[in-house]
Amino acid sequence: VTVTNGACTVTDNVTVKVRSMPTADAGKPEIKQCDTKDFTVTGNQPAADQKGVWTFVGADLGAQITSPNNYTTTVTGVPAGKSVTLQWTVTNTFKSSCTASDQ
Repeated sequence: VTVTNGACTVTDNVTVKVRSMPTADAGKPEIKQCDTKDFTVTGNQPAADQKGVWTFVGADLGAQITSPNNYTTTVTGVPAGKSVTLQWTVTNTFKSSCTASDQ
């Protein structure tokens, strides 16, 4: 950026960094299991300037996400005969309004 006022000139450098938009992939659209309350979900690994979080969509039915900020995590305590829906959301750490989600 250069500003000139008559004979005086001031110059300064500005660096513009464009960050990539996050992408979210929650993996398999459906996981079916018998005789176990626990299962593993795997989403895509966020880029270095991004973070991800697993959340329940709707009721959790008492289930828990063991490591919600890891792209691979275990969900425990899903009641027999019931199902839960999970969402993987990836956010740019420099601009929180840049997000992507997948269920």
